[in-house]
Amino acid sequence: GYQLNRNIGANTLRMYLPDLLQCPENQIDKYLDEMGIYYLQSLEPIREKTQERKRKMMRQNDRHHTEMNYKRGF
Repeated sequence: GYQLNRNIGANTLRMYLPDLLQCPENQIDKYLDEMGIYYLQSLEPIREKTQERKRKMMRQNDRHHTEMNYKRGF
């Protein structure tokens, strides 16, 4: 299956939303067809997640961590 690229879909909707709200009813189909072209050109395959997401450790009491890649100041 394929799904719409979210970034392109949101940007296309943002571009055409003022026109859709202000245009007369007989021109709505023109704008929807143009949006549909953008949507069909930006499809991406649905990929199954093979690896589980690693949980990040929340560290307490590590307020200051010295980077050893830098020279000492004194």
